[in-house]
Amino acid sequence: DIDAQKSPFSRIEDLYRDDIHLNVVTGRYLMHNAMRHAMGQPRSAAGFEAIPSPVKTYLDKVLDDLPPPES
Repeated sequence: DIDAQKSPFSRIEDLYRDDIHLNVVTGRYLMHNAMRHAMGQPRSAAGFEAIPSPVKTYLDKVLDDLPPPES
C-alpha cells in the first residue's frame, strides 16, 4: 500500500516511535485492535480519540482484511 500510495504513511516506520515500540496513536491503535480481533472481541477506538480520521479509516480497512480468528 505504501509503494502504491494507497496508505496515509510514507514508510512502515511511521507506525513506530523507536526501533521496537509502536507510536502511541496510530501504531497502538492498529496493535490494540489486531489483538482484539485475534481474541474475537469487537474493535474499539476508546483511548484513541486523537487518531486522524483518514488514518483511522485506512487502519480499519487493514483490520477488516484480517482473516477470521481461529476458535
